[in-house]
Amino acid sequence: MLQFRTQLIVIILTSTLSAPLWAGGSPWLPVPQSGTVGLSYVSQSAEQFWRGPGGTDRGDLPFGELDQKTTWLHLNYGLRDSLAIDVDLGWSEASRSGPGDEEDGMADSTVGLTWRFLDEDTSENGAPSMALRVAGILAHESGDDVAKPHAISNGGDGIEASLMVGKIFADRFALSGEIGRRERNESIPAETFFNLTAYVLPTPRLTLSAQYHETRSSGNIDIGTPTGPRGPVPGSHYLFARVAEDVSRVGIVATYRIGDKLTLGVNYFDIIDGRNTADFDVWASTLSYAFDLYNP
Repeated sequence: MLQFRTQLIVIILTSTLSAPLWAGGSPWLPVPQSGTVGLSYVSQSAEQFWRGPGGTDRGDLPFGELDQKTTWLHLNYGLRDSLAIDVDLGWSEASRSGPGDEEDGMADSTVGLTWRFLDEDTSENGAPSMALRVAGILAHESGDDVAKPHAISNGGDGIEASLMVGKIFADRFALSGEIGRRERNESIPAETFFNLTAYVLPTPRLTLSAQYHETRSSGNIDIGTPTGPRGPVPGSHYLFARVAEDVSRVGIVATYRIGDKLTLGVNYFDIIDGRNTADFDVWASTLSYAFDLYNP
């Protein structure tokens, strides 16, 4: 049980992607005074997108291709038996086809706290583990930067909160779910997100997982309409950060433990449906290190 629980913590960290494509937490927390630090490289590209009235007309991007590469530093640390902190810092490079159409800079950072209020190992009725996570979002772009279709950031600071539920079965299989809400300033629409993930441990060192993710926006601005980005209204391009962006995505993840401290992860995610969003294919790789600061 302990080994699989450690693997679950690592898989969450090695699966973490940039904020627009990933929102994730875990009801399973690190042991107090221990944690994981990881370095991830994420590559995502798209040649098609959804736009038009309702934001659901699919077609080719007018400029050919949209690419983004992001390097993330992740930290997850157990403060107490039922409390953990997570931090994500990143550097991103984004481009679209055409000379001079490149952007680079800090990606939006997040700092989160997770409180587990129910532990399946100590519950008397076999209830699953349950936890609440609250995170702050710090934007690193604003103004003209976020007006571009290949902007790194939406340009808004904010906060997100989610409820997470998870259960381990027979030390080899686990299910977890998460539902949450994200709010930002700068008139960026609020988002509701949902994750459902299944984990399996075929060997003591290998963990496989599959995930379904949805994000639903509260906005009503669509790309290519009279009031939307690149629409007939002069100057309307500034609304790219304010469109109603919905995403439905599936993904698979494999992680392998190298010794007792190092873990290598490989991720693939595909957007299967959307609204006012690019049809990204996403690959990611992560190398993480588990540490323990306990000093009896």
